Amino acid sequence: MLRIRCATGEVEIEGTRKDYAALRSQLNQLISAPDIWSIEFVCDAAFDPSPYEQNCQKMKIEIGSGPNEFSVSDSVLKVEGSSAALMNLGENLPDDSEISEGIIQSHHHYDVYSFPEYVASDSPAVVLLLKP
Repeated sequence: MLRIRCATGEVEIEGTRKDYAALRSQLNQLISAPDIWSIEFVCDAAFDPSPYEQNCQKMKIEIGSGPNEFSVSDSVLKVEGSSAALMNLGENLPDDSEISEGIIQSHHHYDVYSFPEYVASDSPAVVLLLKP
């Protein structure tokens, strides 16, 4: 189950390869289904978010327009973006291809600096952690 921690200006999403594969699959279904506009995931919220300020109980992803906009409100991480932007997010979730020189790369950033066409300029920086 995904764990999401957040603070002003930053969101950290932590999951296993299986968690990210499930999220990627749901993103692909959302993008390809003409009658579905949003999906929600329940997240593990039973942990101390330190050093972040809070954790999120849910993640909601919606088809919109433009680059991905990440926001947190009422313990829910909301991601809204065009189909192309959401597809880019799905393509950049950690997976088996993240293994380099026999070591699983533990995290990478998904933000406006790394993906200026796909992440809104006012979105917080997102760190994607891959746990074993």
